[in-house]
Amino acid sequence: MKYDKQYQVIKDLVDHHGNKKRAALKLGISVRQVNRRIKQYQDNRVEGV
Repeated sequence: MKYDKQYQVIKDLVDHHGNKKRAALKLGISVRQVNRRIKQYQDNRVEGV
């Protein structure tokens, strides 16, 4: 369940060019971790196409 929330926040961040710092605060993780999750999301999105 926690992963689903993180995935949705990262998806919204990427789709709407959001603020990484706010996303990190919302998820309780560092901005660096947000950057890693964005990379994972983008890599998975490309593979899924």
